[in-house]
Amino acid sequence: KMALKGMQDDKVNTDAGSLLDNDPLRGLLNELIDFKRIDRNIRNGSLTALSVDASCYNNSRSVTFFQAAKEIENWTRARRSGERIMLNTEHLLASSAIPMVFPSIKLNQAYYGDGSVHQLAPLSSPIHLGAEKLLVINLESPHKHFPMELEYHPKTATIAGHLLDTIFSDTLNSDLERLERINNTLSLIPESSRNKLALHPIKALVIKPSEDLSKIAARFYDDMPWAVKTLLGFIGIDRQSDSSIVSYLLFEKTYTSALIDLGYKDAMEQIDELKDFFCLK
Repeated sequence: KMALKGMQDDKVNTDAGSLLDNDPLRGLLNELIDFKRIDRNIRNGSLTALSVDASCYNNSRSVTFFQAAKEIENWTRARRSGERIMLNTEHLLASSAIPMVFPSIKLNQAYYGDGSVHQLAPLSSPIHLGAEKLLVINLESPHKHFPMELEYHPKTATIAGHLLDTIFSDTLNSDLERLERINNTLSLIPESSRNKLALHPIKALVIKPSEDLSKIAARFYDDMPWAVKTLLGFIGIDRQSDSSIVSYLLFEKTYTSALIDLGYKDAMEQIDELKDFFCLK
């Protein structure tokens, strides 16, 4: 479980200015993950590459930390780059450090946070690492309702939810549109010419939740620690709020179990499409 900053007895780095402390998560990841297996599986050919995106607060760039086969090289593009490194728990904590919610992580004399913040092309990393097919799990619900008219000015909680949704979904949707345009363009080029240019279309299969995650989170609002609910109350968030911010802060077992069940159900409803995508019988 995550601990509220300042509400626990353990020593906390107060310089980070975050709402929650991720030290419990650090301990859990260190206990469960054997990072040496990554390099071992790359060497024996079971794995080609593994990457983790993080946003550097020092220079506002997106960095993809990766382990991969020897033939895959570092890359540099506008405001983003790929850096070969031995992955560890700190890279995972940096990639998942939601702004203001979790503290930034110091890596190689720089501070990093959530990988979505500065990532303008989220599909670029797997493509650089040699992916020919992309299975994309998009957490944006197609059933999310946005009112056409607002009776009052949007509250701070609503605006905060929109900002988080923008960080995590908008750039992904934009990059998927870009991928589709490039694939359509390549389809107009003769295959012989594409081969000479080392260009090929990349297939993508997108899975979205069949239910609005914000509404699921609202069902488990009371399961949040009282201190978190109290702090959320200061910015006007309660059980009836239309903000999606609760879905980003709810880490209780009841909620995460509901998400796992929903993910399994949605995957099974697309099982034939998934099998066809991965050429499985």
